[in-house]
Amino acid sequence: MGCALPDSPFGAPAAGDVCSEPAPLYEDGSNASLVSWRGGVLALVLLVALASWRRRRRAARCLAVLPQSDLTGRLCVVTGASSGIGEVVATQLAARGADVVLACRDVGRGEAARRRLAA
Repeated sequence: MGCALPDSPFGAPAAGDVCSEPAPLYEDGSNASLVSWRGGVLALVLLVALASWRRRRRAARCLAVLPQSDLTGRLCVVTGASSGIGEVVATQLAARGADVVLACRDVGRGEAARRRLAA
């Protein structure tokens, strides 16, 4: 790189110089920060998706162990029923005939869960 300042640790161009290539971010001449940032975001998204999938699968497996009893006439209150384990529990209770009260923090998400449960 002919346009970098000799005493600059980052290879920044001197004032008025025009570089044909961008200055590297690291001493080995690479711009690896963008690649590592994207890899970190991808890893985080995959981790969250895996955790969500495992949580839903675990909830369904736990409910499958319970006896298939008739809950007609019973009133069940399920907290956190707008998503995740709470939604699965509410679905299973309603399928067994219980009257289910969905306790949710967000009214919009609670209404969406109610529509999915009624379908």
